Amino acid sequence: MKRKMTVILMVLLSCALAFANGGKEEKTGGMKSISFFMGHPLEDYPSGGTPVGDYIEKNTGVKAEFEFLVGELEQKVGIMIASGDFPDVVNGRNFHQKFIDAGVTIPLEDLIDQYGPNIKKLYGDNLNLLYKDDGHIHFLPAFVPAGKISRTTPDQGFFIQKRVLKEFGYPKITTVDEYFDLIRRYAAKYPEVKGRSTVGFTSLFYSWRNYTVMNMPGVVTGHPNDGSGNVDLVNGKWTVSMFYDTPEAKLIYSKYNEMYKDGLFDPESFVADYDQYQAKLTSGRVLGFFDQGWSVNDVQNLLKEENEDYWYVCIPAVLDGYTEEYNGPAALQTDQGVSISVSCKDPVAVIKYFDFLCREETQKIIGWGFEGTDYLVDDQGLFYRNAEMRARFADPDYNKKVQGAYYFNYMMPGMGSTSSFADGNVFGPENQPSEFYAKLKDAEKDVLDSYGIQTWNEMFRAPDMDRAIYYPLWTGKMTSGSAEEIASQKVTDVRNKYTPLLIMADEGTYDSVWKEYIAELNKIADRDLVTKFYQDLVDTRIAAAGK
Repeated sequence: MKRKMTVILMVLLSCALAFANGGKEEKTGGMKSISFFMGHPLEDYPSGGTPVGDYIEKNTGVKAEFEFLVGELEQKVGIMIASGDFPDVVNGRNFHQKFIDAGVTIPLEDLIDQYGPNIKKLYGDNLNLLYKDDGHIHFLPAFVPAGKISRTTPDQGFFIQKRVLKEFGYPKITTVDEYFDLIRRYAAKYPEVKGRSTVGFTSLFYSWRNYTVMNMPGVVTGHPNDGSGNVDLVNGKWTVSMFYDTPEAKLIYSKYNEMYKDGLFDPESFVADYDQYQAKLTSGRVLGFFDQGWSVNDVQNLLKEENEDYWYVCIPAVLDGYTEEYNGPAALQTDQGVSISVSCKDPVAVIKYFDFLCREETQKIIGWGFEGTDYLVDDQGLFYRNAEMRARFADPDYNKKVQGAYYFNYMMPGMGSTSSFADGNVFGPENQPSEFYAKLKDAEKDVLDSYGIQTWNEMFRAPDMDRAIYYPLWTGKMTSGSAEEIASQKVTDVRNKYTPLLIMADEGTYDSVWKEYIAELNKIADRDLVTKFYQDLVDTRIAAAGK
């Protein structure tokens, strides 16, 4: 890969920036200060420090000064760009491309070559996937897949209340028809929950979280979460196609429509925001929904604490004739991460800081904490926690306000929670099989025992690791204002308008609404540019991997 900025130029740039700022290094208590904007709405880092944070400070000589998101992220990113005033490090999450397009970020590849041996070791060939069209690496993503991948919970699926499964003797559900049939039968038998009407099935159409509705034609036909379209191996080539105008799209939304006409699909799905969606799920009235697991973790934890059967089990249901593939391969998130900004006076210090975070020993501390205090090691060399340790970490505030690892795991370069160290231990304790089962409640173990399994993920097929060469599609970001981006927005506008109309179509009108929907899509003359963009993306990633 041709590189357009040499280390010498980087040093000159650093010196020039330092001169522009009076040639002074900012230090805090004898330590070098690095400022971060992290586009996450988190509480401020504890002012008194934390064991994990203190360990990192002591070994790097760097004090991290965090600024977290307040308000809307897209607006905040826009204001920062307009002002021209940036911290040393920026993380714009799903709006990070705006920083790159505005020239806010500096190239990292030469810095990594010179000062990032641990970065190179951890990211490996994944670094090749991070080069942008200008020939540079602009950011380092978090959650790097490494070593053996260990999962205990599935990525996504149809969720159904435990009480529904229990009522019918924990049946095996593999199709959407079986899933909806179970909900119909239970709702008919129990039309009220705690004095309020039962909600058979709900969804979320709010902002980018509308994937719970919009991605259905892809996932129910045996595809992982590629989001932007389907990718199938056709004649030995990974081939992209759009799923929103297929017969299968018409079929799955017709099934939603049948549920709606039966009074079992929640009409508030199209007007509720995320908080309202979560509140409805925690009410105990909702029998089922589709989502990704991380999106409803708080809901699940709250319902399980109530010690009733209102929490949910994730089910791998698909359309008849398809084999489920809800679990995607562990893959690098190539559309966002942490970048060094043009305002940074010492890019070398930042890269060295990131490099220290990427050390395996540091990653063990970020993932598990400190041996003897936060975890123990058995005779086989496997990490585990005793009951007292598990109780501490069960408090969601402990990892943030006391132990401190949360701030260095959630947003910084490092291993994904399902990744494993060289000694076989999993980075995320929640994905260490023994730890997962040990901290389950008895009610959860009852369900797993009824199905003859020990983890929720055993209900689902293993991911197709061959997909890792390109996966996931949704991380590909179109250039703002490009022809394909404009075409994609036109398609999105039509889908956002017609998907609710399809699901809520009156008796006998579904086919006519579908025809109108297809006619509107066909008016977008350049929508093939969207498919081409993603196909080029897949081809580029495969080429970068040398396959």
